[in-house]
Parts: sequence; structure tokens; C-alpha cells
Amino acid sequence: MMFETLGEVIPYLESHIDYERARQYEYAQMRPDVAFHLAELVGSPQTSFRCVHIAGTKGKGSTTTFTQALLKNCGVNTGAYISPHIFSPLERIQVGCSNIDEKSFCRAISRIADVENRVGSPITYFEILTVASLLCHKEAGVEIAAYEVGIGGRLDATQVVNSIVSVITNISYDHMDKLGTTLSQIAVEKCGIIRRGVPVVSAPQTEEAQTVIIQKSAEIDAPLILLGRDVQFEGTRRNFSVSVGNTRFENLSTNLLGNFQVVNAACAIAAVYLLHKSGFVLRLTDEDVRKGIEEASIPGRMQVLMSSPVVIADGSHNGESVSAALRALKEEFAPRNIFVVFGCALDKDVVRMARAMAQEGVKSVFVVSGFSNRSIPADELADSLIRFGGLDAKPCSSVSEGLDAALASASSEDAVISLGSFYSIPYVVQHLKHLFPNR
Repeated sequence: MMFETLGEVIPYLESHIDYERARQYEYAQMRPDVAFHLAELVGSPQTSFRCVHIAGTKGKGSTTTFTQALLKNCGVNTGAYISPHIFSPLERIQVGCSNIDEKSFCRAISRIADVENRVGSPITYFEILTVASLLCHKEAGVEIAAYEVGIGGRLDATQVVNSIVSVITNISYDHMDKLGTTLSQIAVEKCGIIRRGVPVVSAPQTEEAQTVIIQKSAEIDAPLILLGRDVQFEGTRRNFSVSVGNTRFENLSTNLLGNFQVVNAACAIAAVYLLHKSGFVLRLTDEDVRKGIEEASIPGRMQVLMSSPVVIADGSHNGESVSAALRALKEEFAPRNIFVVFGCALDKDVVRMARAMAQEGVKSVFVVSGFSNRSIPADELADSLIRFGGLDAKPCSSVSEGLDAALASASSEDAVISLGSFYSIPYVVQHLKHLFPNR
């Protein structure tokens, strides 16, 4: 089978189970051995390059992006694998901080389609894209790539990668119906990416999560580098420093909004520093680090879409992330009022997100659904936000209607932010383009 265009690939991909969009599925059904077998059938491309493997609840996409940008500026032929995408699956596979080209993507998917019937069990949308990324990175001559885990870590298809550093970003409550209801249970799943003898970088954690990370690393002799203990960082996203080993990187700044990005950048810097010390990265200068951190860019993370009023799209979908996004919005723009366009999936912790919005002083919430077959009906979700957060929550028939209502309520001194799901962001962006075609 040979696909020539993305338009031909999409129906093939969508004919497979997509755990990201499935209304219900059993986490235990996920089997990394399927990805290993599929990769083997197309020549085990993962053996041709090495990886920084990144898991966590918050910040893993940004950390993946920082890592790729740092490696590029250090002279490494690099790539990345991130999820989910906003508009096109081409966004998930990157080479040199750019999306993979359509022809390379189609070639990779074609090779997978040719061997699919030899796998012996059904393969998923995410497994196909994961192995496609391996093929694309091998073809592009990638030396070291940054790979973001899809969900959890222990059972994730990205376990197929050849990791030389593992990174665990902030662990908090998310996917609790699958990963566990306590932070220690969730941490066990995230720690599934830790490999024997492979260094681990961990962001600051709660005591409960950190205990699991320390124990798991010790069990399999994986050297552990803890931010706050082995790596020091200070400052705001506009001017911060990171100290690791005997090296201090100063006057760093990132264009990614939110002071929480300092932690994500520090994780990436620590990972690349380890690669440098072990000889995988030959050059690591102050200028390499400054440029890498400054150039990092990722859609759907505190992405500014409009300036008057400020309109931001963010995919935060758990309590801590929603709090962090709203705090960042206030730090960056100091709006008089905040109006939220909010929709989320069935498996999300609505209670914690409702309380986060209430605590951060949200003025009104325009509740939306219909952007995914997993989205909670708007009237049901609005009732939950009122019940658990005491919020002024109004159900809307669509993302477009919710955005219209938020914009009608906001003055030039206010802010509108879309929260709760990455899958609502394309609808927000497209509707803004329809409303303001000349902006």
C-alpha cells in the first residue's frame, strides 16, 4: 500500500482505535510489546538513534520542546515526538524543530500499512504514529530525539525508544480512572520509563511522588538527578538561571508564557547537560542554551491568539494545570476579569478544575462540548462547575457559541482563555479566524 497524500493517510489512521478519543477503554489493554513487534517488522528503526524519554502529568510537552531546541542549538541532528496534535498529525513528528514533511510521513505510514497484518493483534492510532516517528527520524538521520509519553509510561507505546536519559516532569492528578487515585500510584506508572543504569531527571515533586521516584531509581541503579537538590533554578520566565554540576547558565528567557516554564526548561537543560557529560552531545555553550530556550515554541500551551481583549488557548485539563494557566494569565496580562471557555473529557477531574477556577477568581465560565466524542455534555458539566466550584457557569451549544459569549462579555481590559482540552483548540482558532479574518 502506498499513500501519497495526508488526505489518504487520515482515513487509514482513523480506522484504528484511538485511545485519545475513545469514550472508554481499559488502560490494561495497552501493550508496549505491540509497538516493539510493529517496529521490528519495519526494521527496528529505533536502534538507529537515541532518545530522551519524557513522562509526567504537567509540562512534558514543553520539556520535550525545550529539549529538542537545546539539542538543535548544540549542533545535534535532532527531532521530537509530541502529542496530541492541534490541527494535523504532522505536528507530532518533528525534525530540527519543524513538523515532518508530508511525503516522509506518507512513506512511513505506507511501510506500516504493508506489515500491519503480520502483527498478529490490532494496532492503535498511537502505535502507528509512534512507529512512524521512528521511521521518519531514522530517515532524517536524527542522532538524538526527545520523545513525549502519551499516557502514563509503563504501558505506553513510546517504551520502544532507545533512551539514554529519562525525564519525569511534575506528577499530579490526571487519568485517575486508569493510572490510579493516589499520587504514588500515578508515579509508579510514570516511573515505568526508567531504565536500568539510565540517568533520570525529576522535576520537584510532592513527597508522595518523589518517594516512588527515588525508590524506583535505586532499585534499578538509575542515577537520579532531582531539581531543587542537584539542579538549582531561580527567576521568572523572562530572566532565570539554572545551575547543574559546576555549570551555571544565566540570563535565560523563554517565549513560552508562565513562570512554571522555568521548571520545564531546567529539566531539559539538566537532561542535555547529562548528555554532554556522557559524550553524546559534544558542545554545550552558554549561547547554545540561551538560544535553545528562547527559540522553543509549542502550540496550545498558553498560546496568545488575540490581544484586545487577550484571548489565549491552553490545553490544561487537570486541576494543577488549570491553576497554573490562570496564574500565568494574571502574571502576564493582569486582566480585570477572566472569562473561561471550558470543555473537557469524561475521564477528567472536574472537581479539582472547578475549584481551581474558583480559587483563581474566574468571572464566568462558558461551558462547551461537541468537540470530541469524549466531551462531557455542556449542561451536565455546567452543573458540576456550579456545584463544586460555585462558578457562574453557562452551558453553550458549541465552542463557537461559547467563544462568542465570552467575547461579548469581555472588555479590552479583560481576558478570555480556552481551557480543559487540546481538542477544543482548533475550534477556537478557526472561529477567531472567521470572526476576524484580517487579524
